[in-house]
Amino acid sequence: MKNVFQRAINLEDLIDKPKSDYEPGELVAYVTTAFPGDPKGALRIMKDNYEIGSILFERTKILLEGLQDAKRN
Repeated sequence: MKNVFQRAINLEDLIDKPKSDYEPGELVAYVTTAFPGDPKGALRIMKDNYEIGSILFERTKILLEGLQDAKRN
């Protein structure tokens, strides 16, 4: 089952776009598709490896936490 970000964003349109230029919703769609077992861990690694900046990291992390909370309710 796809989450709201995966349904709204076509990842094939982002292939040539650097991850640092993604919007937070685009990055959520990417990490939840590419790393379904640990999207937060993948996000942390991207920040640690300087693929994304701290602002994009924080905003994306908030969206991921919101998705996680929504799945619990």
